[in-house]
Amino acid sequence: MNPSAISTQTLSQENEVIAMTQTIQEQAMINGGIIRPLVYIPHNTIRVVGRLCFGPDFNNEGFVIGIDPLIDDVINLSGLARFSDAFPFIRYIPGLWGSFRQATEILDRVMSILQSEITHYQSSKSPCTTCYLHFLLSHGYPMETIISILFEMFLLSVDSTSSTIAWALAFLIRNPEIQQKLFKEVSGGDEKRERVTVYQVNKMSYLQAGVNEVFRMKPIAPLAIPHKTVKDTTLKGLKIDKGTAVIVNIYAVHHDPKVWDHPEQFMPERFLNENARNVSVAMEQSFLPFGAGMRICAGMDLGKLQVGLTLANLINKFEWVAADGDGPNMTDDYTAILRMKEPLVAGIKLRTNLGTTLS
Repeated sequence: MNPSAISTQTLSQENEVIAMTQTIQEQAMINGGIIRPLVYIPHNTIRVVGRLCFGPDFNNEGFVIGIDPLIDDVINLSGLARFSDAFPFIRYIPGLWGSFRQATEILDRVMSILQSEITHYQSSKSPCTTCYLHFLLSHGYPMETIISILFEMFLLSVDSTSSTIAWALAFLIRNPEIQQKLFKEVSGGDEKRERVTVYQVNKMSYLQAGVNEVFRMKPIAPLAIPHKTVKDTTLKGLKIDKGTAVIVNIYAVHHDPKVWDHPEQFMPERFLNENARNVSVAMEQSFLPFGAGMRICAGMDLGKLQVGLTLANLINKFEWVAADGDGPNMTDDYTAILRMKEPLVAGIKLRTNLGTTLS
């Protein structure tokens, strides 16, 4: 996940995002200008993570298509897992036994699809020596551990990235003036760009502010990743025993009115550099979409880049509008990832002819 490894993927990332926008355009033309973006966005992230894990030559579309629903199945079960962490007795409630059996079946499928890719890597005449799998194999970890770590890479990156992009599009549909301001930046003003590059994304202050605001309002993991205390400790006078599961309510921190002005409003401007002098220490310490400290998310830089690059090109190519009069449903569906309760359905218009809906 280091910058040099990510930078080697720049051209591939850009090409895949452009290919995705073309697919979205073609599907929208078939469906009267209506599109479900979450059908297309996750596969791009799977390919990016696949190249980091298995090497830059990774191109197994069967793996991409196969692991996508597995990630979805695990996330759908994750809410139960959280309750099981907090209240271990629910494991013994008969009505929930089926869910635990389902988890075992999913594990078998995960083991199968990743073992197949690992076997392919090991049988290669010139396997990549700079990928994550090579690192894991060279340290002699048990195969079950390697598979678990690799799947965690996909699990924690694919749906979180896709959901963040969907939330961002929903906010922009509901705030067309912000969408137009963002379009002016990503398109270079009056100049029509064919694509937005990684280099350009890194210099777009309003885009970065918008992405941060989405992370604030809809944090990827609203209760963070559970941790455990490694020894007896205290927190503000409260005794916490060794081995206690610790869950942090990041969503509440991101919506604390004592820290954030109008926390329920989508306001990218709060993160703009020109407002930096007004950003309090409390705000800086309370923005924790990727956690904090030594256990901060290792994929933070890759995740922010993937969200920014994808969103910039989707806004550069299309104007996003409500598919119906009510606009996107912003209700949360809480699992381990803060998803939309109803997957985003949107209307799009080509930027080359803003008055014409795709049909």
